[in-house]
Amino acid sequence: MRVVMSINDHDIEEFGLTASEGTLNALMKPAPLKKMTSNKNSSTHGSSYISSPDSRYKDERSFALPFYLRGESLIDTQRRLDNLVQFLLDGQMENSRQTGINEVYVPALEKTYRLIYDDTTKFSLFTTDGGVLISIKFIEFDPSNRERY
Repeated sequence: MRVVMSINDHDIEEFGLTASEGTLNALMKPAPLKKMTSNKNSSTHGSSYISSPDSRYKDERSFALPFYLRGESLIDTQRRLDNLVQFLLDGQMENSRQTGINEVYVPALEKTYRLIYDDTTKFSLFTTDGGVLISIKFIEFDPSNRERY
């Protein structure tokens, strides 16, 4: 299944990227919740927790998205990779400056993920003419904000 997605309003194919198996799984996985507030009072048994749903908040999450990156040659693939990393480091432009925040939109999910580039965790050549399997690690700093603007 071909996954259509864009990063900062650019189709991923512009970068020579194709979403790999596991990309949707990583995006769709629910964010963890922050630890509950608790109190261990020595004058009572057990502990008390603030556990009502309106007092539970989502925590940031970190995950890697797998992609295939293809260029016309090894040199082209290296250039594409360098440009992609710089593009992800820069993120979206706001008030004439780069924010470092990338908006990844997936139409099939009707979600926009706001992500910060962290690392390239996997890099593996799979063809001698420039095909590479990469995993790009992101931080989703606020999983409650996935609406499209």
